[in-house]
Amino acid sequence: MLYKIKPRIGGSSSYKVFGNSFTLCLLNWGNEIELYLEASVSKESLSFFFGVEDKKYDELFRNFGREVWSGEARPKSEKHFYFADLSINDVAGIVNSLKILGGLCIGVSSDFSLKEIYSKKLTFLLKQVEKNKGKDYYAFTHILNKRLSDTVLGKIVALSIDENGLKEIERKVNESSNIKLRWKNKKVKDGDFLFEAISPPSLSFWEKATGIANKISWSESALEELLKFPDPSLHRIRFVRGASLPQLISSNIGKGTFRVGSLENGNEFRLSIEDLRRHCYIIGQSGSGKTSFLKLLVHRIKEIEKASIILIDPHGDMAKELAEEIQESLYLHPIKSPFGLNPLDLPEHENREFAISIAIDALLEVFRDALKLVEGAINVKYLLQVVLRYLYSKTNSPTMADLYKTILMLYRGEFIFEKASPDLKKEFDALERMQPQTFISALSRLEPYANDKLLKRITSKTTIDLKKLILPGNITLFSIPKADLGERLSRLIASTIVMRVWFEILARFRANEERKDVFLIIDEFQFISDLPVIETILSEARKYGLYLILAHQHTKQLNEELLQSILTNCAVKVVFTVGGEDIKKLENMDHAFAESVRKALSAIGVGKAVIKIVARPEEDQLPPVLVNIDFIEHVKRRHDIYTFKYAPSI
Repeated sequence: MLYKIKPRIGGSSSYKVFGNSFTLCLLNWGNEIELYLEASVSKESLSFFFGVEDKKYDELFRNFGREVWSGEARPKSEKHFYFADLSINDVAGIVNSLKILGGLCIGVSSDFSLKEIYSKKLTFLLKQVEKNKGKDYYAFTHILNKRLSDTVLGKIVALSIDENGLKEIERKVNESSNIKLRWKNKKVKDGDFLFEAISPPSLSFWEKATGIANKISWSESALEELLKFPDPSLHRIRFVRGASLPQLISSNIGKGTFRVGSLENGNEFRLSIEDLRRHCYIIGQSGSGKTSFLKLLVHRIKEIEKASIILIDPHGDMAKELAEEIQESLYLHPIKSPFGLNPLDLPEHENREFAISIAIDALLEVFRDALKLVEGAINVKYLLQVVLRYLYSKTNSPTMADLYKTILMLYRGEFIFEKASPDLKKEFDALERMQPQTFISALSRLEPYANDKLLKRITSKTTIDLKKLILPGNITLFSIPKADLGERLSRLIASTIVMRVWFEILARFRANEERKDVFLIIDEFQFISDLPVIETILSEARKYGLYLILAHQHTKQLNEELLQSILTNCAVKVVFTVGGEDIKKLENMDHAFAESVRKALSAIGVGKAVIKIVARPEEDQLPPVLVNIDFIEHVKRRHDIYTFKYAPSI
């Protein structure tokens, strides 16, 4: 591909972004210098470092007028190919000084055949050293050995509107070169011939086979010096203002897409429902705009997609505002718009024993966080596991109070074992031999759920139809503020919601029902991040129609394994203002733009976010972008947010 490129002022650029094979041309049109690049690298990648325009060779040919002359430089001595770097002092200065239309092109190619040719030459030299042929051979082996891993194939081409002008350019290059050059000149007839003249260098089959060395080669360090870009303060070259991240127009347009903000240049930036179907991760400090963005997503999804939206808000303000703005939403608050949610309800399944196993495993993970069960509390976990299995043998909906009372009776020796499986009887016999401290530890954690009126009411009976929550078009807003409920109860409710939604999604799949989209949005996600099911949902839920939108404040709130899983599985990453350590972790969301992401995040303002969308297999990978996020003004459209779409009965 041929591009016209302009340097960015305030940015950093290097020839290394051009790829392994390219030609850079510096052409003087009389009033200014222009840069042209022949490379296979994508325009999107280049746009981060340069202003970029697509060009055609016929167009470039016409810029010269009726004809173009080209001259390709070759070293006069074979030894220069093997043992010396061609250097030309101030290439940009040479082109800038021209009084005629023309310039210089520098071609580079990482041709792996070079290593083979150099290896053959090195083998020959080592044999000469063994034969005591002299010190020169010994010195040459050291030079060549180093160049084996640090050399690329090169090409120097001069271009001019006529033959005399070409010779003038060649003379200037010869005067600035450290080695003697010879030139192969020819008249270029059209765009195709121009492409042939300045295409990146390559070795012919004959050259590879015989090792004939009439080409130019460079070490990486020499190339760095040779390919210095023109400086707008010294040379007549146009430039573009530097930007921390590319200003690309979003490729997401049309049906199923929605605007979330604008780029620095005013172009709108859009996301698509298809993007969100691959999970979304949002991170940002308090007050950075994270909550406003979550509200924006709820409104946008509602506007264009008949999906189910379930929001878990541990602060409460966002859920309340959304309920006031969206008339048809279902607002649930454990106290102000009461609902009940029994964590111990048995999930639906064709095989009841299997359902019991699933429920117990899930509850032990929920209890680990909500009841503060440390990893070493093995006996307490075993006690809970056995008692839960016993309760499930009696009912599909035991309660936290039932769990407490059963363990209390066991502790007091008042428990009368009713008919159950022989295996369960043996397990209960084992419980009787446990230390009292195990029972006390379990009881102290469960006691509030048995005796506190609020906790008992909330956790004893499920009063909402979870099946209806995942029906298309339903918007459910769970307000579970830690300030009103305490952190443990808030965690328990949030964990239970996540588990129950997941169970309903799996039940829908087993029933072979249509897998309509369900978006589960969790703010302050870190407070249930210990749930192992989160990683399961991240890796597997997409095929069942469940998609996560996770938001929290900083990376230290998550363990490293989960953070890596999120960064791997979430195709949409939205980063608001974050601190220094988080910047280091998040700058590599796109390795090619790590430096620019770091710069952008270091100076990002409120209401702005760096957004990275991972491309689908058939798409080109787009770089991260800096977006001014749209703000949805809070407009209260609903007078009584406690009027339910499905009225729960307590």
